[in-house]
Amino acid sequence: MKKHGLIGYIRSILWGRKPKKKWQLTIDEETIEELHYRLINLLEQKKPFLQQGYRLKDMAAELYIHEYQLSAFLNQVMHIHFTELLNQYRIAHCIDLLRNKALDKPHVKELINRCGFRNRNTFTTAFKKFTGHTFSDYVKHM
Repeated sequence: MKKHGLIGYIRSILWGRKPKKKWQLTIDEETIEELHYRLINLLEQKKPFLQQGYRLKDMAAELYIHEYQLSAFLNQVMHIHFTELLNQYRIAHCIDLLRNKALDKPHVKELINRCGFRNRNTFTTAFKKFTGHTFSDYVKHM
């Protein structure tokens, strides 16, 4: 256990606070399927991932559920974190733009803005993670 964690645990015992527990998702299979459908529909139809600064709070509001429920659903059912989900859709959108030749000469700065990323580092890390290639290598081998 980390020093910081041990101290926090001791403090929680001394001051009567319990350590935080993760919220456990307890919904039936039908509700899971319906929420999954609504989530995918939102992502594919409205494309909120293209908005810079789109947050879990925003998505939860659009799906009419609490943030903690959406977070638990993503983590426990879909096995993905919110930002990872957004970045996955952003990179897929980027690849669609490249394949459909929506850009005359693909430039990373333009793609960053058009795909909802805030900065180049996040874009290049996500691009490599989801494609297995760097952006420049991907464009060269298209």
